[in-house]
Amino acid sequence: MPVIRYRNLPAAIDWLCAAFGFEKHRIARDNKGAFLFAQLRFGSALIMVSPVRASAFDKLMRQPDEVGGAETQVCYFFVRDANAHCVRARAAGAAIVFDVEDRVGGGRSYSCRDLEGHLWNFGTYNPWHQASIGRGARNPRRRLAGILGIGSLLAAGLLAGMGSMTLPPSRVADPESRERMAGMETGSIRGEEDPGEMRERLARSEAANAQAEQTAMAAEHRLAMALREMDELRKIATEAQAKKSQAIREKETAEQLVKELHERLYKAWTEKNAAQHAAKEARRQLATERTARRGAPEDQGRAQPRLPPW
Repeated sequence: MPVIRYRNLPAAIDWLCAAFGFEKHRIARDNKGAFLFAQLRFGSALIMVSPVRASAFDKLMRQPDEVGGAETQVCYFFVRDANAHCVRARAAGAAIVFDVEDRVGGGRSYSCRDLEGHLWNFGTYNPWHQASIGRGARNPRRRLAGILGIGSLLAAGLLAGMGSMTLPPSRVADPESRERMAGMETGSIRGEEDPGEMRERLARSEAANAQAEQTAMAAEHRLAMALREMDELRKIATEAQAKKSQAIREKETAEQLVKELHERLYKAWTEKNAAQHAAKEARRQLATERTARRGAPEDQGRAQPRLPPW
């Protein structure tokens, strides 16, 4: 189980799940709620992520940004569609180091870096489907074909041996035995099973094996189609979630705009009322000044003549 360290462990966990498709298997916290480590599942594989903190490993390990982005190993994971997985990782912010391409060893794969610079590799080459050294092929159909082939060789050798077999003269007592002896020497075997029946049985076994292989291949094809459909549905769900998030952001933006418009409308209404009040007050003062310029009422006497400006 690979162990990878991150400075911001909670953010790394969420990003790995969103970008690469990992699933949370276990999250361990201390008494204060701080993250101790997490186990993330990817198909049948499992990794562990832990925070960068003071520990005995500090003097043995370095983060990629501390050594110029170099790594001494890279995690590889099997995916059924390298192109779709690369698109997902790129959209989440992964830095693509080597784009998707065919590999000499088989399959298509790509390499990228996560948010803290760790290298990851995803491809369609599945190591579990290859033969295991010292244990033969993992495919039971191949093992059965090999067993049938060995059985055919053994049967042919047995028939050849029986055809060339002779008996010592002392054991040949009567004419019937001599006749059987002569028949065996000429290759006409009179045992319980002749070569024709053995070949027919082997042919039936091979036909049954071919039928079983076709059935297994059809089942594998149906499984691959189902997994591909699951990947497509997961992609559709991811796109739908992104559209939903975009719609929520647009709704929040629209609500904020409406709020700002209401505030501006209220401010304009307040300013209009203030302007109307100021205009009313100005008209009142103007009327007062006009009244003063016309002079006092007649019962208070004539107004005094104005003095010359000099």
